[in-house]
Amino acid sequence: MSTFKTVAELVPFKEICHIYVQIILIQSGGAYRTSKHAYLIEFVCNTRVCVCDFLPRALTGFQPVAFRDILDGLVNTEYLVDVIDQIVGVSHFEIVSLNGKDTEKITLELQNQLSDRLTVHLLGKYAIFVHDATQNLIQKKCIICVIRFAKIGVFKGNLHQQRYIVMCTIAAIDYDMGWYYMSCKICWKRVLLVPSDHMKNYYCAKCNNYRSELLPRYNLQLVVLDNTGHSKFLLLDNLAEELLGIPCVALYGSSSDQIEDPVVVHSVLSKLVGGTYFCKIVIEEQNFMFNCQTFKVLEIIPTYEF
Repeated sequence: MSTFKTVAELVPFKEICHIYVQIILIQSGGAYRTSKHAYLIEFVCNTRVCVCDFLPRALTGFQPVAFRDILDGLVNTEYLVDVIDQIVGVSHFEIVSLNGKDTEKITLELQNQLSDRLTVHLLGKYAIFVHDATQNLIQKKCIICVIRFAKIGVFKGNLHQQRYIVMCTIAAIDYDMGWYYMSCKICWKRVLLVPSDHMKNYYCAKCNNYRSELLPRYNLQLVVLDNTGHSKFLLLDNLAEELLGIPCVALYGSSSDQIEDPVVVHSVLSKLVGGTYFCKIVIEEQNFMFNCQTFKVLEIIPTYEF
């Protein structure tokens, strides 16, 4: 068997260096991946493996995740994670049904040095091992638990809309998603653009019909801030018109005569920048489920009401 060499130690033969790697490189994908690497190595029938005397620590892959990042939903649930910290609570040993079979289950509560607590469920042989280990240890002894490749569970309860009043200052307008959308003139719902070879067709899903009479409506993405940080608010047609004093159709023009110079539009919309308002916003289901950081404005409240 040939000895292993680094790439720098390879000596070219007749000005050409041949490297034969007997593995298959496949793209990583799907849920519950054990690493964030973009590709995986797959062994084939003639792949040779030998024992490595020294494995660099950086290659062991153990990277514990902060409890707070998991609790705040900042960790991608497609990847399996590592956690380590002190066991401060152990549930009773249970037998539950999993995929039609009786399976052992135990629940742990881990606490880190910041007093953040994380609930962990262990099944099968892992539940038996931890249960036996905690029973045999002396009480009041600090028990450190290391868990590799843990799956982050998704909350399965009910999500309810929450409404808040925020005093904030508009710092900028984000034009990446545009500043308007086209709506049906009959039902005022957003229409879908259906491309064709000759002309643009707009389809209204509510009316179940193609529409030629359209109405542009404001769709402003506002970058807002206060003394604690910044966020994005979505300001829709009626509220935007209330603040600007000009309807969207007047700024846009007719459907066939759209304003081409963005300077004209920006000069009008920029009047909002620098203003401080009380905004009633709603945190909707999509903010929870898809971690959407843009919040819809329901009402602009005059300052004299406070």
